[in-house]
This record gives sequence, C-alpha cells and structure tokens, in this order.
Amino acid sequence: MFGLHWFEHRRELAKVRRAEVENEARRPQEPADDWERYIRTSDSIFEWRQSIVTRYLERKAEALLVPLPDRQDKSLWDRVDFDNDPSEPMYLTQKGVIEARKIIREEEKARREAVTFWVAILFGAGGMVTGIISALKPS
Repeated sequence: MFGLHWFEHRRELAKVRRAEVENEARRPQEPADDWERYIRTSDSIFEWRQSIVTRYLERKAEALLVPLPDRQDKSLWDRVDFDNDPSEPMYLTQKGVIEARKIIREEEKARREAVTFWVAILFGAGGMVTGIISALKPS
C-alpha cells in the first residue's frame, strides 16, 4: 500500500519540476521586467513542493505510528500563503523535513533491528538442530 504513495509522490514531484522548468523559462532578463510575478510564482512552486513532501512524510509517519514534529514550532512548520490557498495548510520547512525524516528513520531502524534479532535466533536454532541431527545420525 505504501508503495502506491511513493509512486504518487514521485508523480506529483515531477509535475512540480515541470512547473519549475516553465517558470525558469519565463525568468526575467532585464531589471525592468516583471520580477515580482516570477518571484511570486517561484514561492508558490516552493510551497507546492513542500506541501507534497509534507503529505508524503505524514503518510509515512502515520503508517509507522510515529508523531511528526510539533506543529506549534514555527521553525519546523510554515503556512501556505493565503493568496495561494485560502485554507492556509501547514507544511514542513526544510528543518522540519530533516527532523521528520530523522524520526521516521529511527522508527524504521528499530523495526529492522527487531526483525534481524529474531531472524538471527531462528537461523541459529536451525543450525543447532542441523548439528544435533547430524551428530545423532548413525554412520
């Protein structure tokens, strides 16, 4: 199920990348050109990218049952500009993305370690049983 979220995430990021390329193609060359529109569009694309990354990390954290960083921490969360989205959804800042990824990695590592612990025990027990059977087997 989570693999589908990954593909959806990649597809959305590809749309953002196309928008970035289009915006760069319209980049003003002269000081008298419309820089305000270019910057406003760049900011909007950045917020769009961060919203997609935030949604992906939220889904991943939810699947692992771990909380994301505190939404009250302004250094980790920001809001989409009202002009771009009247509901002003929150998204993770760069620092927030790093923190969220750290939390998710720690949980994935803990789960991996639990599995490897039991796999090592099972292989050890299998080796022990094989050794006992071969020792008791008449020659």
